[in-house]
Order: sequence, then C-alpha cells, then structure tokens
Amino acid sequence: MRFVSIKSAEQKSVLVLHRFRDLLVRQRTMIVNTIRAHIAEFGVITAQGSHSSLGYIDKQLFVEFAANDNSEPYWNVRFRFTGFF
Repeated sequence: MRFVSIKSAEQKSVLVLHRFRDLLVRQRTMIVNTIRAHIAEFGVITAQGSHSSLGYIDKQLFVEFAANDNSEPYWNVRFRFTGFF
C-alpha cells in the first residue's frame, strides 16, 4: 500500500483555486455555446470560440443601435458582456 502525506492548508487552497477556475471555464464555454446555438436558429453561423461569437454579437448590437441613433443601450450591454467574458 502506498502512503500519501497529509496536504497543508496552502496546498489545499491551491487545489480549491484550480477547481474554481476549471468550473468558471466550463461555465463560460457552456454560455458561449448556448449563445452560438441561439443565434444559429436565426441562420447566423459563427466560428467556435468566445471571441468570434461575442465579437459578432458586439458588431450587430452596434449596427442596430447606431441605426436608431441611440447608443446608450449598446454601451450598457457592451459593459455587461465585457465584464463577464
């Protein structure tokens, strides 16, 4: 039988940080894939990855709000997405 030494508090905290980061990465991937699926229902196909999907949404939002001469909602949505991803 192989014996394993007891981990210190610092080692356990590093493991918690790694698990938490892994969880955040998986959740971000799920959200980006969900967004891609929803916009694909409208016939828009984007490349894989958060930058291409969110970049497309960002451009479309800007065009939409610029056409209506109302940029305040654009910056509100842009600020929320920037902090999230």
